[in-house]
Amino acid sequence: MFIHYLKIVFRNMWKYKMQSGISIVGLAMGFLCFALAMLWIRYEMSYDKFHRDAERIYVVYHPSTFGSSGFTRAINFRTAALLKETFPEISEAAAVGWQVYKTSIENPAEVVKKE
Repeated sequence: MFIHYLKIVFRNMWKYKMQSGISIVGLAMGFLCFALAMLWIRYEMSYDKFHRDAERIYVVYHPSTFGSSGFTRAINFRTAALLKETFPEISEAAAVGWQVYKTSIENPAEVVKKE
């Protein structure tokens, strides 16, 4: 009976080649998108897993008018120290921030040592 069903499936696929091809390509693209999404989710869930006690690492976000999402994770050193003093559960706290500083040298010839 199973062989009969397979025979009918192949006959219908041969009869409706274009529809079968579109369906197979669509199914393959669906599987590909699912696999890529699972790889991306696995990568996002493994963030900072190489640290010892990674399950104890947390990121503090606070409202920001500059970020596109409305929040930022950049905090200053005083806030990190205050968090550590206020909450005894916190064993270590680190300040995270980034800024771009532009520097210039007025007379570059004086900086370069001549031997």
